Amino acid sequence: GARAAGAGPLAALRELAAVDGARAMRQAVSSASSHGAAMAAIGGASLAFAHTVKAAEPLFAAALGVCVFGKRVSGLQWAAIVPIIAGVSYSSMSQGGAFAWPPLLSALVCVAALAYHNASIKMSLEGRESQVVAGRPLRAYARVAMRAAPLAVAGALALCGGPEAIARGFAEAAAALAAQGDAAAGGLLASAQSSLAVRVLVGGMTFTSYNLMALVCLGELDALTSSIGNVTKRVVVVAASCVLLGTSMSAQQTTGFAVAMAGVLAYSLAAMRASKHDGAAGGARGRDAQPDSGTAGGAAPPAPSLGGA
Repeated sequence: GARAAGAGPLAALRELAAVDGARAMRQAVSSASSHGAAMAAIGGASLAFAHTVKAAEPLFAAALGVCVFGKRVSGLQWAAIVPIIAGVSYSSMSQGGAFAWPPLLSALVCVAALAYHNASIKMSLEGRESQVVAGRPLRAYARVAMRAAPLAVAGALALCGGPEAIARGFAEAAAALAAQGDAAAGGLLASAQSSLAVRVLVGGMTFTSYNLMALVCLGELDALTSSIGNVTKRVVVVAASCVLLGTSMSAQQTTGFAVAMAGVLAYSLAAMRASKHDGAAGGARGRDAQPDSGTAGGAAPPAPSLGGA
């Protein structure tokens, strides 16, 4: 019994590594590309410029869902996406952000890769491909992370000039943070904030938690709704900073966020309407498929198709 219990995690790890490997690798490539491109966009331009371009994520998610994954997006849902993108973009531009082509292309790669990643992961969570990660966001995250991490490390080494350049960058960052800590008031919090190791550790923990929770939400939502939530989280972040940190919000930010939240409300109503319409249409098709009970030897209903989407 103890031996079987000990073999459980190893068997699950082998299953994650072996089953449906091609699709898992595509998900890993899209995950690593999305995160890498996001860092390139933020590093090459202002954070506001990157957020402005990344606000187009719902548009990419809707287009990929329709063209690649065969999803249906109603006209009202398409219309509701417009104010969401416009509102978040308008509020982001209030913080400044000069135009530049490399950050623009990096941000577009980021949103396209993330939209594909979410749509593909959603199909895996629904069990439409295999039962390896169906209904298990933690296993889905582990399957992607174990493949995406080596790709991200290899990409960082290639783009940053090798291990020596990365080590030199870490040393310069640690020295800069240490200098800031010396200039600031002392104390445990100041020393922790000036430690590069602490920042890397906290950043890694919060980043992992965020992505895991995103997959948990994705398991309950469709890919397009998840992308809209990912974009509008910027509104929540700014609102929380105003309440908890006492930061101010400009009139342009307030206007943009109001437009975006109105778009979110419109999208929610449109999604509910589309869901009710699809449910009614499915019920009508089910009634039409039933055999006529008043006819002797009525035709049997068609056998369910075994082919998945």
